[in-house]
Amino acid sequence: MFILATVINNLVKIVTVAWNLMVIEDADSDQRIAAFNLLNIINISLGILTPLAGLVVAKYGIIKAERTFMIFAIISMTAMIIIRDINYTETKVGKQILEEHKGLAFKDVLKKGLYGGTITQLRNNSRLKIAFLVQVLFNLTLPLGAFNSMYFAPFMTGQLGIDKAAVSILGGVYAGVMLLVFS
Repeated sequence: MFILATVINNLVKIVTVAWNLMVIEDADSDQRIAAFNLLNIINISLGILTPLAGLVVAKYGIIKAERTFMIFAIISMTAMIIIRDINYTETKVGKQILEEHKGLAFKDVLKKGLYGGTITQLRNNSRLKIAFLVQVLFNLTLPLGAFNSMYFAPFMTGQLGIDKAAVSILGGVYAGVMLLVFS
């Protein structure tokens, strides 16, 4: 079940990238900055609620609580995907990209350059390099501090003797620190 949950969780990353592109593709630079900041603040601030999960674990036990969380996640994420798909309208940039690749075989799209000169731009633009590095570091640390940190829960409860419900505070503290960094 853990492997299945991990695979499903990682599939959400595809939806996340698509959603982020939908939000920013037709926006100007200031709107993009505001949108990314707002999306990150919303995502991180939800981590403050993680200690509430600890209360659910304390009341129902870790197995029943985890099953409930997984069922809720599957239902809510599936609904999100379906609702977004039904209401989606292709952006101007998306239409342009589709038109450019119309009639091309997949291997030709790859030859043409799926990322449209991104590597060249990264090599030549130091500000872009810094922005790229910050984004990569952010995306590496966010999962480690937020949801992947919960993979350490068995060690913290079994070896360190921390109460199962109290482990949830880790996610809340991480979210609070990240929000402080964003302010």
